[in-house]
Amino acid sequence: MRMLGEPDVVELVVQELGTGVRSVDPLAGSVTNQSWRVATDAGTVAVKCCPEADWSNETTALARLASSPAVPTARLLAASHRASAPWLILQWIDGAPADTARERYDAGRAVKRLHELEADHVGPASQPARSWSNLALQS
Repeated sequence: MRMLGEPDVVELVVQELGTGVRSVDPLAGSVTNQSWRVATDAGTVAVKCCPEADWSNETTALARLASSPAVPTARLLAASHRASAPWLILQWIDGAPADTARERYDAGRAVKRLHELEADHVGPASQPARSWSNLALQS
């Protein structure tokens, strides 16, 4: 996977969303993905560059989850490959730390529900499963 730089992120957002970019801030927390918080003239978005398998799984999952009220998800605004760098532009959703035991419990239940949602196929083509929970059990 080719890594994107800040100029690439700015160009992507301008081309795909047709809006000016005010700032680009890299986000930490992933081993295989690059992500940025991008403030635009029209609001804030997230840009993510990831390996092909992750990109395929994530774009498929986001498309399916968009019609499911069970799990709130960021809206996929644009996605494609660019010079061997699969990328996504997503709606930015502000969050807050889960400070109480109840908030952490509720967050855990939401993640559990997300991983139990079934689809025709999730995971890599070499190891198909109907849900992320089933995929984990196969490993």
